Amino acid sequence: MGRVYTIDYLRGILALLVMVYHFSIWEKLFVPDAASALTRNALYGVSLFFIISGFSLTLSYYRKFDRFDTLSLKDYFYKRFARIYPLYWLVVTLFLTALLVGGKTFPPIEQILLNLSLTFVLFGHYTGFTAGSWSIGIEIAFYLLLPFALYALRKAKKTGLTALGALAFGALGVSAFGMFDSPETAEYWPIYMNPLNHVYFFLFGIVAGVLYIEHNNLFSLPKRTVWFLIAATALAAVFYPIEGGIVALIYEENRLILSAVALTLFYLFTALNPHVEHQSPAAKTLERFGNISYTLYLLHPVVFLVCNVLWFRNSDIAPQAQIVFMILATLVASHFVYERYELPLTRSLLSRRARHD
Repeated sequence: MGRVYTIDYLRGILALLVMVYHFSIWEKLFVPDAASALTRNALYGVSLFFIISGFSLTLSYYRKFDRFDTLSLKDYFYKRFARIYPLYWLVVTLFLTALLVGGKTFPPIEQILLNLSLTFVLFGHYTGFTAGSWSIGIEIAFYLLLPFALYALRKAKKTGLTALGALAFGALGVSAFGMFDSPETAEYWPIYMNPLNHVYFFLFGIVAGVLYIEHNNLFSLPKRTVWFLIAATALAAVFYPIEGGIVALIYEENRLILSAVALTLFYLFTALNPHVEHQSPAAKTLERFGNISYTLYLLHPVVFLVCNVLWFRNSDIAPQAQIVFMILATLVASHFVYERYELPLTRSLLSRRARHD
């Protein structure tokens, strides 16, 4: 099964969107609400990360869980560890250092340990130190789910796929109609970060991965059709009429509709893959953004903190100029950290594992 480059492109675009959204609200350029296109795209951009994760992991591991043995599980979890933890530990270290330098309150040791282990979700704490780390904690919980799901699918393909789809739709229903009392819920963020609000995206990603492997023709669409539908879906994401606070975006029918928009966009980017010249300069640039997306996603809050501690505190520089500087600084830092730290260390850990097998 060949690489789906366009999913990497989508991952990079989403990371950029989340970064711009965070910098904009932290610099108080706007108040996030349901009508804001940037807010809804950033919010459901993170949801798309969960779909992409379920899909990509299924492509990698679907045929490796014919048997549920210790060796397969050790290999899977070690590779997930090598991919996620080294960079996360670096970001947590940078974050804590910035707190010390800036004279901020240092978190308690229990919170530090839960963050370093990325197990805070398992103990009912749904937020990490930096913006975005909450979703990484949820990813870890979903990683525990994947081997069981793939093993069940390998043993009873049709029944397993139906059951997984039913679970996903059931979880979507719970998220849309069972999590919030009203679209004006004030303390919505702790509720929103509950994994039950996001697991259906991951499950749909697994289902999409199996269908891509077993029924690839389902992802075959004419080039013009794909581009037209991508444009139409993007316009729907931007102009779908919703008023109110952020909770309105994740409440009842709006949750159903915007989840469908996210899933449709994912499907269309997957169908776009055979129609793109992946060696073109534009494609290579998007591929680069996809490669550094995890680094960029984790690093941009630290860049914001460092810039505001060292340079922008009590500054007269316009917020827009600060944002442009921080975007450029994040891109440079992400490229450097990816090339000099994340990629070499991940490769070293994986090669060490291979030598011990």
